[in-house]
Amino acid sequence: MAQVNSVGLEGMQKAQGAYQTAVTNGNRQLTDMQSQVATLQQSWTGEASQTFQAAVQQWLEDFANVQSYLQQILTALEANTNIYSKTHAGTVDAAHLAKSGITGASLPGF
Repeated sequence: MAQVNSVGLEGMQKAQGAYQTAVTNGNRQLTDMQSQVATLQQSWTGEASQTFQAAVQQWLEDFANVQSYLQQILTALEANTNIYSKTHAGTVDAAHLAKSGITGASLPGF
């Protein structure tokens, strides 16, 4: 049996807020971590330092990629929420216009 998907403007807006929070928090954490690594690089030298810093640099790059993808998802979600909102408003307006144009017998539930 096929799964039924349901989309609602309220849910899309809620998801948009959650993604925005994740992007904002992630960007702040990434900046903080980069600052801490820069401070560490100034005072720690040697082979262990180089190995650790290479691993941290790779982690920072991976985290930056995740942040980039989250931002792309947020941008798409914002665009789709806007389209959905405009489509919904247009449909409601058209339904009201159709209802006002029916002068004879009314349709049940309309």
